[in-house]
Amino acid sequence: MKKFNAYFQRGLKYAMNKDYESSISDFEKAIKINNQDSDVYYNLALSKLHIGSVNEAKSDFMKAIDLDPSVAFYYANLAQALLADDDAQNAIFYLTKAITIDPKRCEYYYERSQIFSATGDFDKAIDDINEAIKLDPKQALWYQGRCRIYDNYNYKDEALKDINKAIKLEPDNAIFYSSRGIIRGGKGEFEKAAQDYTKAIQLDPSDIISYTNLASVYINLGSYRAAIDNCNKAISVNPESAIPYSFRAGAKQNLGDRENAKSDFRKSVALQLQSCMRCSDKTITLCVYRPINEHTIELLKENFIWFSHPDNFNDPFDTKFYKDITREKVILDILKDIRIRSFSRYEETCNTVLWGYYADNHKGILIEYEFDLQLLKELNISLSKVRYSDFIKPENKILWADEYAKSFVTKAKAWEHENEWRMITLKENLSDGNKLKKGFKIKSITFGFNTAEKYISLVKKLVPKCHYYKMVQEDKFKKPFAISHVSLNNYENYKDLFSLDFYEPQSLKEQLEDEKK
Repeated sequence: MKKFNAYFQRGLKYAMNKDYESSISDFEKAIKINNQDSDVYYNLALSKLHIGSVNEAKSDFMKAIDLDPSVAFYYANLAQALLADDDAQNAIFYLTKAITIDPKRCEYYYERSQIFSATGDFDKAIDDINEAIKLDPKQALWYQGRCRIYDNYNYKDEALKDINKAIKLEPDNAIFYSSRGIIRGGKGEFEKAAQDYTKAIQLDPSDIISYTNLASVYINLGSYRAAIDNCNKAISVNPESAIPYSFRAGAKQNLGDRENAKSDFRKSVALQLQSCMRCSDKTITLCVYRPINEHTIELLKENFIWFSHPDNFNDPFDTKFYKDITREKVILDILKDIRIRSFSRYEETCNTVLWGYYADNHKGILIEYEFDLQLLKELNISLSKVRYSDFIKPENKILWADEYAKSFVTKAKAWEHENEWRMITLKENLSDGNKLKKGFKIKSITFGFNTAEKYISLVKKLVPKCHYYKMVQEDKFKKPFAISHVSLNNYENYKDLFSLDFYEPQSLKEQLEDEKK
């Protein structure tokens, strides 16, 4: 056990010094010696969460919980990992577990209240934050949390009372002044809002949110040059933040500088799309269901991934709400250049609904791609899991470009069964405006239950260097209607499954003849 403790303790020191790669290495060495210690799995999960390996972190948190289900903060931190993966419902579930074990821990009520507020459950959000305040009435953060809930639901006066309490408890907290500025701005009290943002900047000169919010106040007051000055300061602090470019564009447009306004809008849109990135692992495996047709043959031959314009989607409401919140032609012209590619997670190979929708009733294929996320980022291509909501509607106000990205990663709940992921970019980042040719490799191809043998042979010739699978039905007397995913390494054993004949388009007949030659 001495060796185990040595690795564990050194891993903790690395983690405290924010050297998470080294801490992960030592924790994993400790686990090889003793895989029954819950704390080492918990700390391993924390380190992985810090470097953005969310899925691995979730798995390690679960191992810690399996080994010791009595520790409340295991559940609470698993909830944070789930939130990082946009899984609010399960985050609530595990925070509830943490509260059951440790009902006096204020932080758990506070965290759950913010999730309830974000998911539209005002009553539960208020109940939770009130419980946190009851347990510790001197904690300023709880009042700011309740202020946010009230503000989300447009109870401005109640929100203002709570943020004033927070400021009284912590008069040197820049975030609290910034929060009060937001509320006062929402009430139309722009001069007072400007005073709050100015105070926040004095307390924290690196606070870009206060700079940009102060810029928005100046735009409302008609002080466009002052707005541009504050946007410039925000950009100097963080040139990768989209919002300052957006407000600066608005100020420039009001001054008649339309060309530079357009440039800033474009920069803002590009950065906002990057902010949609919801996966921070080094690589990710995603897949596409495809029918066997000319376009599929072309993309396999030339090894590219096709991105579509949102107008071509099968849901006419998909991504469209941004058109209702602005009449600014300059913004709409930029958004016409958005390109999107939809994917599924590869674990869902037996999703018969998707096989039916997108792979010609199991006559097509499932292509598994492995993506290099760092290279995608360098190519300005973002990746996000789609969020599903019943509240997809425009707000009754003009929003700048920083809000539009939400439109591209949000769909109606009716589509939730697809568990979709999306890559989003501007056409300028793709070959020929629609083709991605870098940052991925084809890892495997799975043939549908009804894919004809001649198409299997054709695809294998087009993509010789990958693994092949076939969807087959198990023995229905032993496993009724079970679908299995089998490797075609043992192709000879499955030849009898591919004896059916299918209709083939004329152009594909010609393609098959060419392959025979």
